Amino acid sequence: MVSTGVAATAGLAGCITGASDGEFPNESIEVIVPFGEGSSTDVLARQIVPLIGEQLGVDAGVRNVPGSASLRGTQEAINADPDGHTLLMFNPPSTPTSYLINEPDFDIQELEGVGTYAVASLLLVANPDYGVEPGVEDLISRYEAGEMSQWAGQVEGSFYHVVSLFLRENMDVPWETYVGYDGNGPATESVVSDENPAGVSSAAATVSFTDDDRLDVLATLASFGDPAYPDVPAITDLGYDNVDFLTGLTRCLWAPPGTPDDVLDELTAAVEGMVQSDEMQQYAEENGVNLQYEGREFANDVLDNVVEEVPANLDMDAIREQALD
Repeated sequence: MVSTGVAATAGLAGCITGASDGEFPNESIEVIVPFGEGSSTDVLARQIVPLIGEQLGVDAGVRNVPGSASLRGTQEAINADPDGHTLLMFNPPSTPTSYLINEPDFDIQELEGVGTYAVASLLLVANPDYGVEPGVEDLISRYEAGEMSQWAGQVEGSFYHVVSLFLRENMDVPWETYVGYDGNGPATESVVSDENPAGVSSAAATVSFTDDDRLDVLATLASFGDPAYPDVPAITDLGYDNVDFLTGLTRCLWAPPGTPDDVLDELTAAVEGMVQSDEMQQYAEENGVNLQYEGREFANDVLDNVVEEVPANLDMDAIREQALD
């Protein structure tokens, strides 16, 4: 599904922006992915970033800066020159939740939204050798029976760790040992290899494994499901509450604070052009990517809403104590 919004010209409140003093772009574009290679964001970035470069008429590439639950790369982008040539990809509520848990010494809301390109649901996944039935009930019973104990996700203190804690406390998925990895890709691979029996993932990190039946997707954790798995039930279909504020990802592109408005507008137009390109439309259809373009104001609102809604809906002190213990 493609939704096209109007690119907004307003930056984040309080940020100082202005006109650029030269031709943009006048060099290659580098997009920081604050996760390891093979993560869902990394997989999509390697498809999307070169197409954004084509729209701008320059080379564009990805640089992985994992660490500190995605906050190392985020801080590097915040401190980068605000000339539009260094950008950042993350997917609220993921990195903003890690930010809220870890409380670093920078303000994530200073980032300038460029635009959104897709939405996605988190997924419950399991190794197929266990024969877990679709849904949540059989998965819960396997853990209760002691057949499973470990659970895979990104590093402790990360968004995926927070979601996993939420599943244990609020949906009674009684995993005992959390095993964290530098990215969603390695975490998913650990389930495929049966290093861990189950965990949390997303479509971009799973489709290469589900295509040849090396991974089972049991449920989508957002109410809107995922086009890559149209037959997989959403947890709201299974009688659970809607928790989209935590489990529905909005895939976004960001620029450093103070990036000029005219540069941001060019970048936003490039994101829109990438989403609407025939190559991206074909890729999305073949890989179950739920494309959704929205502009600068929408991206900024998504970030602001996460910073407001996650603490309003979760006991942050309790989660912080568990996630950082």
